[in-house]
Amino acid sequence: KIKEVLSRGKLPIIVGGTGLYIDSLLENVKFSEGGSDEAYRAELYAFAEREGNEALHARLVQADAEAAEGIHPNNLVRVVRALEVCHVTGRKFSELKAESRLVESPYNSMIFGLNYHDRQKLYDRINLRVDIMVQNGLVDEARELWETSGMKTAANAIGYKELIPFFEKTMSLDECIDKIKQETRRYAKRQLTWFRKNERIEWLFLDDFTKKIEILEKCKKAIAKNFYM
Repeated sequence: KIKEVLSRGKLPIIVGGTGLYIDSLLENVKFSEGGSDEAYRAELYAFAEREGNEALHARLVQADAEAAEGIHPNNLVRVVRALEVCHVTGRKFSELKAESRLVESPYNSMIFGLNYHDRQKLYDRINLRVDIMVQNGLVDEARELWETSGMKTAANAIGYKELIPFFEKTMSLDECIDKIKQETRRYAKRQLTWFRKNERIEWLFLDDFTKKIEILEKCKKAIAKNFYM
């Protein structure tokens, strides 16, 4: 899609994505398979099922603290994969990741990060976002997944797994929604910790602006200065 947009003489704008996705795209990261051990992988999943995602993540902290810092405990697939790579290769997952960046990126890019000076404003936005998701049918969607597939994959996603106690009649809906908000706020905090390490990011603090058009104009000026002056 980037090539397609460039071919039309336009500037590609990519929105969203985790730190891993952004790094893999803009820094031309080439991921190595690192081998596999299905028995060990199954053992890790069984451990997480028995002891919980946080306990498995703690094992990754011990094996590779740098890798653990960039992977949320509830992202079970990535936690398991990082531990598996460490086990199979005898090396840290973060070391292999660093080596995968040796090929120069083909892109000249800018990164804008959105944040608030007032952390409470960010949290209020997160809470409002969850309320809107619920209004738009999140509970029914999650219930359907839970009833049809046991929510095997979605159970790792914030906004789904927190509703399982409601379906199992062990918690009220309001309690589960509050849990979604809490976990989303924690995730946002982890994201900010991750992205603050990236010195390339130009931060835009939304409480500095009164209109959205002002944010757009600031971005346009920064892009023009970086690429066209």
